[in-house]
Amino acid sequence: MRKRFFFASFLRTLSYCLMPLLVMSAVYLAITIPEQRKEVHENSLNNLMLMQENISLLLNDTGKVMNLVESSTISAAIRNLFHSSAMNYNDYLAYKNLVAQLSAVVNSRTYIDSIYLYVPNDKRAYLTSQGQMYTLANAPDQSWIDACTDDFCLVRRKVQLSPSSQAMDCLTIMERNERGYIVAVNINISYFQRMFSSLALKNEQVLMIADGDNLLLTSRDDAQALFTSLSKRPGQGTAWVQDELLVIDSHSDALDLEFFSVIPKNIAYSAGNRYVVIFVIITLACMAMCFTGALISASRSCKRLYSIIDLMDAASHNQPLPVVENPRDDVYSYIMTNIIKTFVQNDFLQVSLDERKFQAISLELSALQYQINPHFLSNTLQMIDFEVMRAIGRPHQVN
Repeated sequence: MRKRFFFASFLRTLSYCLMPLLVMSAVYLAITIPEQRKEVHENSLNNLMLMQENISLLLNDTGKVMNLVESSTISAAIRNLFHSSAMNYNDYLAYKNLVAQLSAVVNSRTYIDSIYLYVPNDKRAYLTSQGQMYTLANAPDQSWIDACTDDFCLVRRKVQLSPSSQAMDCLTIMERNERGYIVAVNINISYFQRMFSSLALKNEQVLMIADGDNLLLTSRDDAQALFTSLSKRPGQGTAWVQDELLVIDSHSDALDLEFFSVIPKNIAYSAGNRYVVIFVIITLACMAMCFTGALISASRSCKRLYSIIDLMDAASHNQPLPVVENPRDDVYSYIMTNIIKTFVQNDFLQVSLDERKFQAISLELSALQYQINPHFLSNTLQMIDFEVMRAIGRPHQVN
């Protein structure tokens, strides 16, 4: 019986507690979760767009240098400089002017490490922004021209400006015009590291810039294996889930580059996951409270029911009624217990009254019987006396 009361009370209180919580959860999941996922996608896309804008700004620097080289005066001076074995005064002035302009570009932009200029010549010589002129055969940086096969490209490589200098990790932006002029702007990788640090990235979120299958830049140094494992899906704003990772891809047609944002799914949707955890905790707390309340309610119900049974047993055995505590904290139980107690008491009094009436009637009948018995004996003796007199005709010894 206690178990029956317990389960009935537990299920009733649990349904009352969980129904509002389930409704609130359904509303939250239907409205808030999609909004949060949309916000995550938009923030990731905004970061990718910012990277595209930064790369586009770097291209402007390359375009400015190319415009400078393509001017008739500068291009003629560079050709004379590369073809002649000795510089005259005019060539020297042009050389100093060109180096000064290149140095001004490098000094005004701290992220530029150096600039290379190449004009087709028999010596395969090129000029640096530091004023050094090398041939590809004896230059400390020999492979930079061959690294670019298109009119425009970005290459991640080591740049060594002089034989005595240390090689620097740079992203080289190269542009080639129709006359074969090549401008190479070497951007220090530390600039991109600062760029990634300035973005509002979530924990373990990785941003990557790729040129086809070549990973150029990343916000984390150990991201090469992650990039290799990605299934490429170029397209503006494409998003997919791979190995519990949320991947958002943005392809730039102008740069012909792919930009990736990779973040663990549980971190990307951490707000929703936190709500699920909170919901589970609240649900467990509600179940614990309902369990405790049902246990207390079942104990009280059984105690009151046993009290009623004790009343009925005492009444059925004509015993004094036990004292029942008045559960004043429960009005309905209090009323019900007192009604039953009053009914049992009235029934007990009625039975007692009937017994007393029966006893009174029995005593009255006994009294009447006692009154009848002496007359019956006298009448019997009188009849015997009459019968003797009638039989003999005279008094006899029997009379």
